[in-house]
Amino acid sequence: MDKSLTPGSKWERTKTLLAWGFAVVSLALLLQTSLLSRSGADFRFGDFRFVYNGGTAWLSGESPYNIARYQYYWLRDIETLPDRPYASQEPQARKPEDLSGRAIMYPFFPNSALLAVPLRAFGWAGAKILISVLNLACTFALAILLATFLRLPLKGRLLVLGGTCLASATSATIFSGQLSLICTAGTLICLWAANEDRPFLAGVGAALALLKPQLSVLLIVVALLRSPRRLRTAMWTILLVGVTNLLPIILIRDMDFFSSFKASLALRSTHPFNHFHNMDGLYYALSRVLSNGSVSLLSLLIGLVATYAVARTLSFPATVLAASVISSICLPLHVGYDLVIVLPILILPFLVTSNRLGMRLVSLGLVVLVLRFPTLVRVLEKVHLQLFSPQLVLLGLLVAILGIAVHVGRFRISAACVPPGRAEARPGLGR
Repeated sequence: MDKSLTPGSKWERTKTLLAWGFAVVSLALLLQTSLLSRSGADFRFGDFRFVYNGGTAWLSGESPYNIARYQYYWLRDIETLPDRPYASQEPQARKPEDLSGRAIMYPFFPNSALLAVPLRAFGWAGAKILISVLNLACTFALAILLATFLRLPLKGRLLVLGGTCLASATSATIFSGQLSLICTAGTLICLWAANEDRPFLAGVGAALALLKPQLSVLLIVVALLRSPRRLRTAMWTILLVGVTNLLPIILIRDMDFFSSFKASLALRSTHPFNHFHNMDGLYYALSRVLSNGSVSLLSLLIGLVATYAVARTLSFPATVLAASVISSICLPLHVGYDLVIVLPILILPFLVTSNRLGMRLVSLGLVVLVLRFPTLVRVLEKVHLQLFSPQLVLLGLLVAILGIAVHVGRFRISAACVPPGRAEARPGLGR
């Protein structure tokens, strides 16, 4: 009998076709909600304005952290756009006084110039297309890397891609023109390259990841801990991160760069959107009882200790998953686009052994709740049910996922997760 006609093979083909359908429909929904829908179109690319305007300053040989000059270019180029984002919420500003009350400053680190300058060179219309294509490419890259960590078959890869596309944070990042997807893709490249003993590529990934260090710093620590040649990986990371940050500063020759950089950060920290009670995780929970300085220090300390612990005891896939959850708990993130850093939780159901159906279903439910958490909150509000504290509920969900990841990562990972030729891994690192 032809094996291709057996019931088992037919069912496998059916599952693969269903996985293809899931991935295609998920991608279509992502494109619809982030780029094609007219709903909220007035706010589309709202955050990208800051990157674009920063590119204008860099191209003009000026520091985007000089608030006066940054706002000058904002008035000249952003406020005069025919499709200006937030036009319905913010009246057109014609002079600096009109910007009073708005946090118009450059919110990124100097390495962002290597992205902002090329994008700015294409003009507003071209830059919007390019940042969208780049974010979509990073969406695919994230899914491919996550599936590679577990060496998943085709249908597993398609399921991870579909889940990546369906995540609220993915849509929010593409919709707003944020850099979080690029940062997260760089982070996973760094982790994969470090684990595969490719120090230079790990440094390249770290340079991309540190576009937003508040998302990626703990995962970069994981990459250094997982690398067989830690010193060389650390050297390449320091070199490439240093060059990408120092080169733009050297080229503009602004003698007051660091003072203006400090002033820009201070303005950013005073904006209500960045207050700790508007953050998630420990920043929200601890801000109720501690001062801001204590919250930052304690959260970072907890994050570093927890990250070191999982890197020393779990398999590589489980370490990536657990460290991403620790980052979302211990770093100053917003529930929207910044939650792309927690996309590695998509591999959690695959880490649970096949004979633990109950745990697999629980883990899948937790993953769906976290990745679609903003949708859950909106649905509950529509039926007049409100969570007593969405931030604390999200924190509880993340802690539950972390607990399962630690459990299955330490005791339930199959030998199939070990990359070929790496079985001789060093004791204590649980590859």
